[in-house]
Amino acid sequence: METILRAISEWAENIRQTYNVSPYIFGILYLGAAPFFWFSLYKIINSIRKGQVEKIVPWGIVLGAAVLLPFIYVAIFGKNLPVWFWIVAVALVLYSVVSLLRNIRKKLKTS
Repeated sequence: METILRAISEWAENIRQTYNVSPYIFGILYLGAAPFFWFSLYKIINSIRKGQVEKIVPWGIVLGAAVLLPFIYVAIFGKNLPVWFWIVAVALVLYSVVSLLRNIRKKLKTS
């Protein structure tokens, strides 16, 4: 177990030195944004159901910030990032948007 923790620590330190970003901070931002993501998703669906269009945009901004926050951290502080990282990051964001839209449609159809 100690060997695994040491390997993870060395991997994280190597990423920090090479790309100037901490995987730990990225993970904290990614996981820390999850409650805001789900709550804003709930509020958007609830606002659509109730016809409260004026509440959709503010909650949409919160939702967008929750999805983009970890990647904004990398974009601001990251250096020498490989192209494949940006391809994966864009794919994750696009997948999140498509998944979100499907989820909203599904919730609206069931109500």
